[in-house]
Amino acid sequence: MSRRKEYEENVQEKLKELEAEIVKLKCHVKEVEAELLKKHHKKFEELHILQAKAKDKFAELLEAGDDAFDHLQENMEEYWNSVGREMKAFEDFFKKD
Repeated sequence: MSRRKEYEENVQEKLKELEAEIVKLKCHVKEVEAELLKKHHKKFEELHILQAKAKDKFAELLEAGDDAFDHLQENMEEYWNSVGREMKAFEDFFKKD
């Protein structure tokens, strides 16, 4: 076999191997994307739950008498801080790019 023919076959084999590796990487990326999507979908659901609870606490605060105001204000701040932490986590994730 000529040196050229041997080289061509070698390169052709390397290209096949490269193609197979690219296919494997694409599959891996799809798996990771699906996992991230599930993870972030769950996080969005949790964020919506926190938002609904914060709205409920605010409604309680609006209806409460002065004697209960301080306690409800603390609860409202806790929910507000939780929502803020979740939003910050999303911002940090998207800033990675």
